[in-house]
Amino acid sequence: MLLAGVPERGYSMKSGLAERSVLLACLMAFILTLSVLPVVNAQETTGGIKGYVKDKTGGAVAGAEVELSGPALLSPKKAQADSAGYFYFQLLPPGEYVLTVTSKGFRTYKQTGIQLSAGKLPTYEIALDIGSVTETVEVSAQAADITTSNVAVAITAQDIDTLPHGRSYQSVIGLAPGARQEPLQSSRTDRLRQNGFQIDGASDSENTYLVEGMDTSNVEQGGIKQNVIFEFVEEVQVKTAGTQAEYGGALGGVVNVIQKRGSNEWHGGLVAFYRGDKLDANDQCATTPQPSPANTPSGQQLACGLRYDPSTSANTNLTKGPVHDQGANYYVQKKDQYTTIEAGYSIGGPLWKDKLWLFSSYIPTIDRYTRKVNFAGANGVDPRSFTRSYTAHNMLNRLDYQPFSKVHLYAGWQYGYSRIKGQLPTLPDSAAGQANPIATQDPTTFRPDTGTVSPSNIFSFGGDWTPNSRTVISVKYGYFYYNTEDRGLPSGIRYVYGSDLKVGVTNSPVDGQPIVPAGSPNASFAHDNGFASMTNNQTTEWDIYSRKTFTTDGSYSVSKWGQHNFKVGYGFNRLFNNVFQARNTALVNMFWGNEYVSTISGSTACAPIVAANGVCAGTAGYFTVQDGINTNGIASSYNHGIYGQDSWSVGHGLTLNLGVRFEKEFLPPYHAGNPSVSFNFTDKVAPRIGGAYDLLHNGKVRIFASYGKFFDIMKYSLPRGSFGGDYWHDCFYTMDRAQVNYNTITPTNPGGHSCGPAFGPTPGITVGTFIEQKDWRAAAGGAAEPGVDPNMKPMSQHEFVVGADWVITPKMGFEIRYARKRLDHAIDDMSLDDGVYYIGNPGPNTFADLLHRPLPQVALLNGDPAFLNPICPTCPAQPNVSRRYDGLESRLTYRSSKIVGLVSYTYSKLYGNYSGLTDTDVTDASGGRHNANNNRTWDLPEMQFTTTGKPVDGPLSTDRPHVLNMSGSYLLKWFGMQTSLGEVDLHSRG
Repeated sequence: MLLAGVPERGYSMKSGLAERSVLLACLMAFILTLSVLPVVNAQETTGGIKGYVKDKTGGAVAGAEVELSGPALLSPKKAQADSAGYFYFQLLPPGEYVLTVTSKGFRTYKQTGIQLSAGKLPTYEIALDIGSVTETVEVSAQAADITTSNVAVAITAQDIDTLPHGRSYQSVIGLAPGARQEPLQSSRTDRLRQNGFQIDGASDSENTYLVEGMDTSNVEQGGIKQNVIFEFVEEVQVKTAGTQAEYGGALGGVVNVIQKRGSNEWHGGLVAFYRGDKLDANDQCATTPQPSPANTPSGQQLACGLRYDPSTSANTNLTKGPVHDQGANYYVQKKDQYTTIEAGYSIGGPLWKDKLWLFSSYIPTIDRYTRKVNFAGANGVDPRSFTRSYTAHNMLNRLDYQPFSKVHLYAGWQYGYSRIKGQLPTLPDSAAGQANPIATQDPTTFRPDTGTVSPSNIFSFGGDWTPNSRTVISVKYGYFYYNTEDRGLPSGIRYVYGSDLKVGVTNSPVDGQPIVPAGSPNASFAHDNGFASMTNNQTTEWDIYSRKTFTTDGSYSVSKWGQHNFKVGYGFNRLFNNVFQARNTALVNMFWGNEYVSTISGSTACAPIVAANGVCAGTAGYFTVQDGINTNGIASSYNHGIYGQDSWSVGHGLTLNLGVRFEKEFLPPYHAGNPSVSFNFTDKVAPRIGGAYDLLHNGKVRIFASYGKFFDIMKYSLPRGSFGGDYWHDCFYTMDRAQVNYNTITPTNPGGHSCGPAFGPTPGITVGTFIEQKDWRAAAGGAAEPGVDPNMKPMSQHEFVVGADWVITPKMGFEIRYARKRLDHAIDDMSLDDGVYYIGNPGPNTFADLLHRPLPQVALLNGDPAFLNPICPTCPAQPNVSRRYDGLESRLTYRSSKIVGLVSYTYSKLYGNYSGLTDTDVTDASGGRHNANNNRTWDLPEMQFTTTGKPVDGPLSTDRPHVLNMSGSYLLKWFGMQTSLGEVDLHSRG
């Protein structure tokens, strides 16, 4: 249960403002001019209202004057009914409206209380009574959206004001049927696994997340990139199926945040938010603040404290292969001290009544986190305290201007800047008296100046022109920018233990004796797995992403063989990344007591070492000099979209929605000469066909169905990892007892590289025996053959949806639908040996079926001519990629001035062998791997089959057959204040 104090909405003030139209018109005209300069997703932030004006006999009342007014409009909109009595208002902001119809010889008709959400298009059948125009007939019944065939849910301002939620918009996405916050869809560095969403079976990276129609999804990985606090939000729209041809780029859902705007009356308020450790329980799943490169939760913390028991050891007898039989327990962490304070303002109103509106809000976040650790000092316990500070600035400014009655312009700027400073030790002390694994580390390595800065900007400009009641032309331009830069990271050689080194316990893989005997002078170098001599020394100097979008469309309504609403449009986006990362000297990973096993096909590098030592290791194990993963380079690309659609109201309650979309895409390399991907307009043809029927012919019940094909727009994860963006070389060495003092391992980095790019030993190292070097990020393909299938098809999905909506009463509604979605093609990297990768459509085609074709590039790199012939002609073919979603989704809503009630239930099945662009398989580091088009499923052929040799197929990791969501609120008014009592319950099984 959540109690929230909410002040009564606003107050009013009036002021006379001097004439300033010339200056403002010039300014906004300049903005609109900028927006039509070249910069593909058109996404709606508005709704519409249409209807028919008739007399009591059912005859059309041609020429009737129709006026629409409401606080969300700068000035009332006017239209004239055509010869069929038809009228249509477009581009209406969410809000409450009044519809007024007048015609000579008839009484005035007034429809009040029209609640409109983004994407909705209710239809009103207006029957005029004969009488004087000075007489008014007022009605308040709601009408259903009976002409569209899409599926969309709006989380309204009332829902946001009264229901419990987090600080940013994504916390209400799960209120839409078919949309669910899914831990396995959330990033593996997200401490609460709460920012990943599955919509109708599609993975998080396949959804599109928009702010005021501007795509703010993560350019590299997909998923949510930009938070929007609720002080900036008017409404959140979640589209799950049946989207029209004007929308592209998403196989999953489309989530759109509609920002607040001004009005003709001044409204404002102050806001304050506080959270602290005194109000929270000691949640073992939330023991580290949200991550940055300097504060990333450990795997143990992501597992809520589950770890290998440090008092036990794994079986090191490798005669039967590596084993993981070490005992496990839970490390119970002490609660840290922390406070979060947010205080700011929101204000909106007319700078010039009926002409120019302003909305402005600024809400900073001040977060302080303190962790205390007792280190094992030379003279006993050494208690230390560490503080991490997080400061963020969140601001929104928006102008809406109407210089003429038929022209509306707007400009918005959402600004964000965050600074993290100070590094926390990986683990706090135990609340149960357990030994802290990091207590033996040097406390001075946790630097108070380490952190990151992350600026972001969202600019949006646009306008629409309504030359007449039948025609609307609109233009939008948006710019999204974000960057990450590290601060205060150390330089030098970082030594990290990849396994335990325990005195008298950890044995040599060569002679079986302890690597560090009891009483050894090197006992001070004995530490647990995960020990690091210093904190992360890999620096991101900058990692700049931007997305520019431009869309323009025109719509025209005409009554001919029914009513047609034609719409055509064009749009494009430009994606950009400029990144520079480097290792401040070197990273050495040390594997005590372990034997090295080569992952390079046909490698014989271990042979002379095995001949001498019996195993591929030194007397203490082996170590690697890891150079990477660093990303350097610049990449940019354009994607284009063209569409045409018609909403044809045939008559007798039937509407057909017919459209088609064409897309062109380019995925660039980070360096010239590396592979790329391109698709032409003919490669990405997306038909969208739907129909809706007004069952009772009174606007209360809609039956609808739709079919559509949808294409993904590829993210930059693939070119970073496979087209030359990432650099990752490992140099492998044997390690002897003399290297227990790891300071004897002294790699250097001439030219910025401590391993490679030329194949051979690491410069500066004079100990151990060099084994080999491996390039983990070799660009796909090479001189012998292409790495990208020249006949590759774009990733796509098709769907069929059927459903019904019922307006039971003006306050209550019911929705039900069945969705069937099938993945057609996926794009992923595939390998035979986890070394040389190929990019294509997984399945039994001539390019991707690696076991059944020659692999000249593998033969060239490994010097093994055996790969010039198929490796396994008798092996089964690579299975087709498969993801099958079937869902029956229902929702019951009730809204009054005091009560909100929402209940949804989804019964679904999600089966196949491929989770999507976000890898949700728990065997891949607990799921949540946001590396689009780099799914682990196809890394090795055997990963696609069960232990009995059958193709993998069945329930996917995020299959949840039953999901019940219940939420509600009650608004209590007292002493000029409002208090909402609300609750949100989610129950799922699977």
